[in-house]
Amino acid sequence: MLRIIITIVIVCTSLSIAAPPDIACLSGFSVTEAFEQKKHTGPKNIIFIVSDGGFAAESWSRSIWNDPEFVEHLKKSGIIVAYMDRESDPVLHEILQISSTPTFVFYHDSILTRLKGLAHASDESRASHIEWIDAARMGTTRSRQMQRQLDEDSTNIELRFELLKELNREGREADSLDYFYWLFDHNELFYQFTLDQDRKDREGQDEIENPEMSFRAMLIWFINGPRDTLGLYKEKKSNTDGYPPRDGWARAIKLVDEDRVNTESDRKIEVLVKLRRALEARRDNNSATERDLFILKVLTAEGEEWQQLGKEYQPYFK
Repeated sequence: MLRIIITIVIVCTSLSIAAPPDIACLSGFSVTEAFEQKKHTGPKNIIFIVSDGGFAAESWSRSIWNDPEFVEHLKKSGIIVAYMDRESDPVLHEILQISSTPTFVFYHDSILTRLKGLAHASDESRASHIEWIDAARMGTTRSRQMQRQLDEDSTNIELRFELLKELNREGREADSLDYFYWLFDHNELFYQFTLDQDRKDREGQDEIENPEMSFRAMLIWFINGPRDTLGLYKEKKSNTDGYPPRDGWARAIKLVDEDRVNTESDRKIEVLVKLRRALEARRDNNSATERDLFILKVLTAEGEEWQQLGKEYQPYFK
């Protein structure tokens, strides 16, 4: 099976906790006190650790935020680290638009960047977190640096996947989806990359029997998830409120055309509408490849047509 690994951090939320975790990185200030310190003594940067529980004390103690070398780097950098949860700072919690916890928000004169998920202490996590902090102190982020590199060479697929991981770490899921679906719009490049990766993975073994079918099965998998999550299918029956079944794609296209894209979910929908329209334009001017038309079919198939796709490619879902 062709393998593309995208690390998406999934974190759970729980009930609010009364006290911050016992970790060495905390500066001992509440959020209000941290702002006062910034105002009077002039530290340039604050990191808010936003959590509503859900992680045991042991998880925090083993995390990068309790790692002595990392904590020392924070102190030398003059960064205040303050803890907050939904109950301690409800207004700021709402402003930050926290979708999952823990989230780590880097604040200068405004919110500059954020990370999601609790990483265990290791050489790798220490290096990546220090790189994140040092970039933020310079007024940028690792993802922006990668984006500039990718602007110069959009065909660098390895860099694109590194950027996808970084955008997800920063909680920028819609931006990540946009960069990912660029690969579907340039699917021959994507196919050759996955083929090369598979050959490296299978060195000394037999080559995959039908790489095109396996590649297409992977495309189905990557499209079905967002379609399902974002409601881009027709409903099978009327809603309990008595309205007729909604057409997910019609709703999505209307949302984009009426310029009502506001939330992160709306932005993800916009990415998929953009991909669909690019493929439809190619189809209409007779420049679409067979694989372009296949991707368009996966994007729009409903009912029996969708079920048939699943049956046809079931042997290749590995």
